Amino acid sequence: KKFESGVERIVISCDHQFCKECWQQYLTFKIQEGSVHTIFCPAVDCFKFVPNEIIEKCVDQNMARRYLQFDIKAFVDSNPNFKWCPHSNCALAVQSPIFDRLQSSHMREFSKSVNCRNGHYFCWDCLLEGHEPASCENWKDWFDKVAEIKPEELKGTEEEEEIAANCLWLVTNSKKCPNCSISIQKNEG
Repeated sequence: KKFESGVERIVISCDHQFCKECWQQYLTFKIQEGSVHTIFCPAVDCFKFVPNEIIEKCVDQNMARRYLQFDIKAFVDSNPNFKWCPHSNCALAVQSPIFDRLQSSHMREFSKSVNCRNGHYFCWDCLLEGHEPASCENWKDWFDKVAEIKPEELKGTEEEEEIAANCLWLVTNSKKCPNCSISIQKNEG
């Protein structure tokens, strides 16, 4: 293809070259449609990935930021060593604890609670509230048993009664959010 003099040409490793304006239009379209993992060279039948540097050079700041967000989301969603914080309105990802990467899951005897750096602690395995060192199954069983306790059955020291009463109140007055599974106060229904 011939270029007018003074027109900036951008070449990638496959040696296909296009003017900056063509790159900008093509890349902006791909980012807007959310196809960040199919941003190949626009030449016919060329499947060479367009490098991040070219994308950042050719699109405006907002598009570059949007591309980066899509790229990070795709990375976290496809990588078993990362998970999104399940807390509503939190957009942070958490890397698996080093313990999980050193031992296979069948060797572990208890779950690991993680913190997303926003103070949201959750269980790496079940994504519910952190309950380390109890396994997810033991924690669920305990939670179910607490739900069966009647207030008159609470006997013990004042501190134990208060802890049990708080657990009972939580179980009887809260429900799991259908989106993130964190306990929320029951409202009507």
